[in-house]
Amino acid sequence: MTGRGDGQDSPEQGHATARHIERVASGLFADRGFAATPVRAIAEAAGVTCPTLYYHFKSKEGLAQELLTRPSSEVVAALRRLLSDAALDPLGRVVRMVDAMLDFSRAAPERARFLYAVMFGPADECLAAEAEAFVREINALLDEATGRLEGAGILAPGRAPDLTKALRGLVVIHTMDFLYRDGTLPPDLADRIVRDQLLGLAGPEARPGPSGRPPDALPG
Repeated sequence: MTGRGDGQDSPEQGHATARHIERVASGLFADRGFAATPVRAIAEAAGVTCPTLYYHFKSKEGLAQELLTRPSSEVVAALRRLLSDAALDPLGRVVRMVDAMLDFSRAAPERARFLYAVMFGPADECLAAEAEAFVREINALLDEATGRLEGAGILAPGRAPDLTKALRGLVVIHTMDFLYRDGTLPPDLADRIVRDQLLGLAGPEARPGPSGRPPDALPG
């Protein structure tokens, strides 16, 4: 793909060129690291000139921030809409929110790999701060949603923070398997994750009886 990068492209062409550069750059940043990926390597891999890249993103830092800022803002906005949707019941809302978090990786795996590389590996300080701010916002919104489960009597009192941590951990594990181990993120995964945490994974024969003691079939 090529682009003039001088303002002569149509808006549609310019948008397509910018999105293509983003996809290529996110893969290179995830594989090589941000600091080790020069602008020329991104331009060559994307099939554009360096001036075209600078026209769309001003700098390599601007490109990297666009890869994090725009999509993370979209996820946060989606979660806020779900929180404010009065038509959703508390359980359905949490399922939809977890699914939105999984969609971040489904929609653009290379971008998600870049985010994880920033979060868990050496990276530019500015990018790491932006990724951390994104994670804090996600956690705060999920905390509010699980708190509503507790308020509705679906979750035991005081257990909302535990559920939030469990959901966060499972999203990360399933996403990492998807990104790095040929795993999948099926459409029903969010529903299964949430319901498994609320109902447990044991079968009926392994659940506590009237006395509160587990039956003999439960090891330990």
